[in-house]
Amino acid sequence: MDKTLKPEIRQELERTAELELGERSLLGGYIYFAGFLAFIIAIPFIKEHPKFSILYGSLIFVTSLMRTYWVIARHKIYAKTPVLWRNVLIFFILIHGILQGMFCAWVFSQYGVSVHSFFAMFITVAMSAGAISSYRSHLKVMRWHMACMLLPTMVLLCFLHNSLAYGLNFLLFLTYFFLLLQSDTHYKLYWAAITDNKLLQLRQKELDDARYAAEQANRAKSEFLAGLSHEIRTPMNAILGLTDALWHGSLDETARNQVGIIRRAGKALMALINDILDLSKIEAGRLELEQINFDVRELIQKTLEMMMVSVHEKGLALTYAVAADIPEVIGDPYRLRQILINLISNSVKFTQQGGITVSVQKLRQEGRDIVLQCDITDTGVGIPPDKLAAIFESFTQVDSSTTRKYGGTGLGLTIAQQLARMMGGDIKVKSELGKGSVFSVIIKVRAALHSGTYDKVDEKTVSENIKHMKPMSILLVEDNEENQEVIRSYLIGLPVQLDIAVNGAKGVEQFKKKKYDLVYMDIRMPVMDGYEATRQIRQWEQAHSPKEQQLVSILAFTASIFEHENKKITDAGCTALLMKPVLREEFFSTLLRYGKGGSFER
Repeated sequence: MDKTLKPEIRQELERTAELELGERSLLGGYIYFAGFLAFIIAIPFIKEHPKFSILYGSLIFVTSLMRTYWVIARHKIYAKTPVLWRNVLIFFILIHGILQGMFCAWVFSQYGVSVHSFFAMFITVAMSAGAISSYRSHLKVMRWHMACMLLPTMVLLCFLHNSLAYGLNFLLFLTYFFLLLQSDTHYKLYWAAITDNKLLQLRQKELDDARYAAEQANRAKSEFLAGLSHEIRTPMNAILGLTDALWHGSLDETARNQVGIIRRAGKALMALINDILDLSKIEAGRLELEQINFDVRELIQKTLEMMMVSVHEKGLALTYAVAADIPEVIGDPYRLRQILINLISNSVKFTQQGGITVSVQKLRQEGRDIVLQCDITDTGVGIPPDKLAAIFESFTQVDSSTTRKYGGTGLGLTIAQQLARMMGGDIKVKSELGKGSVFSVIIKVRAALHSGTYDKVDEKTVSENIKHMKPMSILLVEDNEENQEVIRSYLIGLPVQLDIAVNGAKGVEQFKKKKYDLVYMDIRMPVMDGYEATRQIRQWEQAHSPKEQQLVSILAFTASIFEHENKKITDAGCTALLMKPVLREEFFSTLLRYGKGGSFER
């Protein structure tokens, strides 16, 4: 046994070896009895020595029964007195070896070198060889057993005083020496095997423990991120919501500038929070991609419209070109737009003159599977060759002066590359210092079978339509006073009757008393959360509303960043989700879309 092993491991291996010795010895005693039966069947020994045959056979059989009982009771006895159990088992093993060895020697003494003695010696040598496998866990047991089996015959042959006996004795000595060598080899192989197996088990246990710890840590991280997202987004909802309401109100020029600063700073902070949470979701493997229809050209147009203000402020040109052979596709337009916004914003940040061009082409198509490449080309400052690989690392920029001059955290490119890889592609970059850069986004999508687009919020259309909306009654179930005030500020001047419930239980109670056109439900609340409140409202509607009547839309306010939690919300019966912070135009769009009943089916 390896002496470098820890004492507790060595003790466990010794216990395993001893119990395995018992298992392999379970029927060992009967082998000797079977050998004796074979001998008396082949040779008329019992006629010549009937009393000896009965006495010897009975002795072998009785000791075999005792040995079998001792082995069967190994777990019970070993647990209490392991040393006693081991010593008694070894005693039985050696007793059987002595009996067989003495029998073989006695046959030689009676018949000399004859067929009888040759047959007895063959049985004895075969048992000695077979015992190597059975007793390989204990080297001393193997050697003592072989000595008990073979030495009596070898000693006896020395006194027969004929050349045939001497030659046979020499052959028996070589056999004994060979079996000793084999026993040593089998012993080493056995202990190497069970040691490796034990170390492998320990390693596997360490890996299992490490995996369990990692899963627990990942679960804790997910719960922390979910809590953090809620705790951050809830006050940000109030900050951005009320700032948005002020911005659309009547302000003098000084106040409007101040509110504008707060508004831009709040959005920048929200963008940073989203980047950190997105990166955490990607690293935790919890970010899931949508698979919906969208038009690539329309997506590019809408994305560039969002960037026009910052581009024009710097006096840059922004152009795009989408290949005509690109069909409507299935993929995640939201995450693709996020990639493009990150890359285009990066180009705008580092470009002082000239412009930015966005071009999309189809690299290849196999059946419905399409590989698209979107190139964002700018005439900016460029990137040194030795910094190209580092720009995709988290919180990394070209150098520290870049952060001081241009701002940013260095997360945008990291997230963009991770998202592109999740879409089956990657982001590559070519750059020449002082002349500009080309970022190439490669993604895999599928050709759509039928048309259909993702939801878009057109601020001009929403702002126009909200002025002509019909009167409605709304129930807001929200415990946070600041968020209550945000919704109140959004509804100023609109024909809306707003009722507020401060927890889920009160929300269910109020819903049962009055007919509402729309319900806004926060998820995390005291007394009763939004999940249970929504379930109870749906159950009440099923029981008390006519089957032909459409169910009231329930829109959930959520700060969750995980898809499985959002699925739990919709499974509870919510019509749609609103991710905090909810800005004014987005809120108005939900009023227009869901105000008179939504798409939730019975």
